[in-house]
Amino acid sequence: MHPEPEFRALPPERFDGWKAETVAHLAALRRDSGLRTPEVAVQQAEGIVANRLGDGPASEHQHVFAVTVGGREIGTAWLEVAGEQALLVDYRMSGADAADAAGNEALPRIAVGIERIARELGATRLSVDVFVQDAAAAALTRSPRYEASSIQMVRDPLPDREAPAGALRLGPMTPAEFEAYVEPSVAEFADDLVATGRMTRAEADAESHRQFDEALPDGIRTPGHALYTARADGEDVGILWLGFEDRGHGRHAFVFDVAVHEGHRRRGHGRAIMLAAESEARRHGAASIGLHVFGVNHGAIALYEGLGYRALEVLRVARLDA
Repeated sequence: MHPEPEFRALPPERFDGWKAETVAHLAALRRDSGLRTPEVAVQQAEGIVANRLGDGPASEHQHVFAVTVGGREIGTAWLEVAGEQALLVDYRMSGADAADAAGNEALPRIAVGIERIARELGATRLSVDVFVQDAAAAALTRSPRYEASSIQMVRDPLPDREAPAGALRLGPMTPAEFEAYVEPSVAEFADDLVATGRMTRAEADAESHRQFDEALPDGIRTPGHALYTARADGEDVGILWLGFEDRGHGRHAFVFDVAVHEGHRRRGHGRAIMLAAESEARRHGAASIGLHVFGVNHGAIALYEGLGYRALEVLRVARLDA
């Protein structure tokens, strides 16, 4: 019979050392996945820790545990619980256990223990960020209780293929078209956030506006961004929004938004816009292209996978009250 994992609050004297190791681990996950440059990965990791642990071990909503099995410590778990939402911010295995995380038979039981603690603290949902190379997080979320909530995907390298000859063309979005685009786009993104179950309507509306304003402070004139209207047979059939950043190994494009208008769907326009996006990315000097998609959008995921995109980061969510 396998011993059950035990979760003990991390002793205060270990906190500073654990925090430094956690910053390094969070940065490595983002860097080694290929999702972030080394510099940005460190900045993000430091921000995650600083924003949550400003009051040290007594920081509100934060719970850090040493995880032992059979009296031997095999890792640490950092759980954030605010209201009904819980997030496993970091799970890190120790020593030799880290080398064989995928085959560690204790991880499914550790997952059950983390879920139990989150439930006891009042959470009804538990989210876990799983990076492509993180075998421990993948094992923790292997249960069918977990579903993909949001996915970061990339096509790297950007393929050298042109959009097929056809009726669809991209043109720069005009100021009038941009004004007509903004509010429906913000509202649709808020709807998607609500559908994940992680935000209330008010929270989703505020977050959608915040992200949009942060990304495009100067509207269509914001440097590093390009917005397009997709036209086919003389009609506006969709939109595309690309952003660009320079990385150490080359320029990277990101699809902030892509949509086919109601009444023009299921005609191949989505695929045509994505192929045109590759052409525009290459024209802007990009060597790779990435995007975000919500896990419930199965049709879009299938399209992106068919175009050669692969998932680098998946936020997986389990209902704890089911």
